[in-house]
Amino acid sequence: MTSTAEDFRPPAGWKADLVIICRAFQWLDQAGVLNLLDSQVVDGGAVAVFADRNFWAAESD
Repeated sequence: MTSTAEDFRPPAGWKADLVIICRAFQWLDQAGVLNLLDSQVVDGGAVAVFADRNFWAAESD
């Protein structure tokens, strides 16, 4: 199955515990994807968005 993030719909009754998004997030309809994930992630689940740089590192912006 192939889909854009904005059009993805999981099978009925299925929800994710964890969604990880990295670099691709910059090209997505960010607000739209996060809004969809609100209904596609279990209560207490997580959405993690990562960048190339570690925001815990002193040299990161």
